[in-house]
Amino acid sequence: MREIKVALAGNPNVGKTAIFNCLTGMKQHVGNWPGVTVEKKEGSYVYNGFTFSVTDLPGIYSLSTVSMDERIARRFLAEEKPDVVVAIIDGMNLERNLYLVSELLDLGVNLVLTVNFMDEVEKNNMKIDIQKLSKSLDVPVVGTVAIKGHGVQKLKDEVLNIAQAKTIPMIKYSDELERYIQRVEGILKLFNVKSNTNSRFLALKLIEEDPEIFEQIKSKVSDAKRFSQLLNEVLSDIEQKHEDSSIFVGDEKFKFIKKILRNTVEGSGKKSETFTNTMDKIFTHRIWGLPILFGIMYAVFQLTFAFGGIFADWLDSGMGLLSDWIQNTVPNATLASFLADGVIGGVGSVLVFVPNIFILFLLIAILENIGYMARAAFVMDKVMNSIGLSGKSFIPMILGFGCNVPAIMSTRTIEKEDDRIITAILNPLIPCSARIPIFLAFAGTFFPSHQGLIVFSMYIIAITLMVVLAKVLKSTIFKGEPAPFVMELPPYRVPGFLQVNTEAWKRTSLFVKKAGTFIFAAVIIIWLLASLPAGVDYASKDSYIGLMGRAIAPIFEFNGFGNWQSSVALMFGFLAKEVVVGTLGALAGGAENLGNLLSTLFTPLSAYSFMLFSLLYVPCVASLGVLVREVGMKWTIFSVILLVSLAYFVSMAFYLVGSIFV
Repeated sequence: MREIKVALAGNPNVGKTAIFNCLTGMKQHVGNWPGVTVEKKEGSYVYNGFTFSVTDLPGIYSLSTVSMDERIARRFLAEEKPDVVVAIIDGMNLERNLYLVSELLDLGVNLVLTVNFMDEVEKNNMKIDIQKLSKSLDVPVVGTVAIKGHGVQKLKDEVLNIAQAKTIPMIKYSDELERYIQRVEGILKLFNVKSNTNSRFLALKLIEEDPEIFEQIKSKVSDAKRFSQLLNEVLSDIEQKHEDSSIFVGDEKFKFIKKILRNTVEGSGKKSETFTNTMDKIFTHRIWGLPILFGIMYAVFQLTFAFGGIFADWLDSGMGLLSDWIQNTVPNATLASFLADGVIGGVGSVLVFVPNIFILFLLIAILENIGYMARAAFVMDKVMNSIGLSGKSFIPMILGFGCNVPAIMSTRTIEKEDDRIITAILNPLIPCSARIPIFLAFAGTFFPSHQGLIVFSMYIIAITLMVVLAKVLKSTIFKGEPAPFVMELPPYRVPGFLQVNTEAWKRTSLFVKKAGTFIFAAVIIIWLLASLPAGVDYASKDSYIGLMGRAIAPIFEFNGFGNWQSSVALMFGFLAKEVVVGTLGALAGGAENLGNLLSTLFTPLSAYSFMLFSLLYVPCVASLGVLVREVGMKWTIFSVILLVSLAYFVSMAFYLVGSIFV
C-alpha cells in the first residue's frame, strides 16, 4: 500500500488541530522535531487504498526564520518534501492568512487550500466563491467546518487527486518584482548553486534579506565576496525605489492577495469583529480582567469536584468490591495480597481520580477552543511585566496545568534567554495533573465541604510564589527589561463537542497510560518492600519500607507529618507525583481504605501542610530531564535546591504558625 506524505500548514488559530483530528482520529503520535524540543504531531489514515501519513506543522505566519516554529516548518517542507501540503486558512481572516499561502506557492509545494470556519463566514453575511478562489490561485480549494467534520471527505478526495497529479502552480507578481527575481535567479545560476529548494523561492528570500538563506547560499559558492557584491547591487536598486526590500516583497504579495479577494469575496465580516470586541471589553478589562480570570479558575475546580466526584465515588466503590473479591477468591495469600494491596491498592488509588482529571481537561479544552486562554495570557501580561517577564511566560504556566514536561519545552518560544531560564526553572511550581490525586485525596478526606476552594488555593499559592520568585530572580540574577509580548487574540467561537472531547481524552489517556506503566512498576516495588522481610505484617513499621520511612520521618517532624508512611510516599513521589497517592493507597491496602489511613496519620492542619509540600517540591524525574536539556545542569540543580527548600520551609512555616491558632 503506497504511503502519501501530507503536511498541514497554517497560521495559529485557524483550526489546524481540528483538521488534524478529523483526518487522523486517535491514530496520532506526539514527539519532538529533530534537534529541538518543540512538539511534533503525526498521525495517519487510510483512504481509497492509500495510507496517508500526516504531519501537523507548528502554527506560523510566514516561511521566514524569525521564530523556532518558522525554521522547523520551512526546513521540513524544503527537506522532507511532502507529497501534499494542506494550507488551512480562516475564512474570516483571508487577507492575512493568504500571505503564508503565497509563500508556500513560491516554495513550489503541491498545495490544497482549505478555507475553514465557513459557518462563521455565512453567519457574518460574507460569501467566498470557492471556485473563483481556486481558479485565481490555480490550486484545489475546499470549504470546511472542521469542528463539525464538514468538508473533510472532499478534502481527502482533493489530497488524493493532487498527490497523483503533482501540478505545481506559480504566482506571477508585478513586472518589476519579476525582473528582480530573474536577476537573482541569474546570479544563482552563475554560481551554479545546487539546492533542494527551488531557485524562485531562494531568490525571493534573498531579496527579503533572509539571513539563513543568505548564509546557506554563501557557504556553497566558490566566490562568496563576488556573490555578495552582485546580490547587493540588486538590493541597492530596489532600495533606491522602495527603501526596504523585504517590505517591497511584502507589499507585492498583499497587492496580489487583495486583487484575488476583490473577485472572490463579498461582505466584510464586521459582525464577528463587533461581537469579539464587545466580549474583549469584558474579559480583557484592565481592572476586571484579572478577577474574572481567577473567578473562571475557581469555577473550573468547583465543577471538577461537583461532577467528577460522582464518578470517582463509583470507581472507588468498584475498586473496593474488586479488592474484596480478589481477597476472597484467590487461594494464594501472597498473590492475593499483591493484586489487592499492591495493584488495586496502588494503581487503583490513582485511577479513581480519572473522572476528575478528565473533567478538568475537558473544561480547559473548552476554554482553549472558545478563545479565552489567549485572553488569559493577555490579561496576565501586565502582571508578568511587573515582575520583569513578558506575557509569553504565562503560556508555559497554562500548559503546566496539564504537564510540566511540555510546559518546560514550550519555553523555547521565549526569545530572551534570561526570561526563558526563569520561566523554565520555576515552571515546576505550577500544579500539573499528576498532583491532582494528592489534592483530591486529602481535600476529600479532611475538607469535604470545601474541596474546590482548598484545591483552588493550591493553584493560587503556586502562581503567587512563582510571581514572587520571578521578581526576586529578575531583580538579582537576571536583570534586564522583558521582551515585548505580541499575541494574536482569536475570535470567540463555539467549541465543537468532538474537538474538546478528543483533546480532553488525549490528555487523560496519557495519565491513564502512566498509571498502567510507570506507577504500576512503582507499586510493585512498594508492595515488595512492604511485604519483606518474610514474617512481618504487611506495611508495618518493621517492613523494609517501614524502616526506610522511619529513617527519613524525623526530618518532617516540624512540618506536621513526621510519620514514616508520609516520608516514604514523598520519597517515591520524587519519581512521579501520582506515586504519592499510589504509595499511600498500597500501604492502606486499597483505595477504599485510603481515607481511614490518612485520618490516622494527619490532622486537617498537617494535611494542608503535606499538600503544600507536595505542591512545591520537584514534580518528577521526567521534568528534571527536560530541564537539563533546556537550561543545562547548573540551572537544573539550582531549580531542585530552590523547590525543595521552598517546599520544606513553606510547609513548616504554615504548620508551626497554624499550630498556634489550632
